[in-house]
Amino acid sequence: MKRLSMRNVREMLRLRFDCGLSARKVARGLDIDHRSAGDYLCRFAASGLTWPTALSDAELQR
Repeated sequence: MKRLSMRNVREMLRLRFDCGLSARKVARGLDIDHRSAGDYLCRFAASGLTWPTALSDAELQR
């Protein structure tokens, strides 16, 4: 899985939740593999966090 910067992770979450894009479209927009996008989105869902989040980059990364 390609490791993304926190800026890209936040952009991925914004595209998914604010714009309603699918994981494939998010991946295309960020020029990453759709499986990587899906993995990040699944991890976010499993974390129990909600979007938008007020977490710092370090907290979000954990």
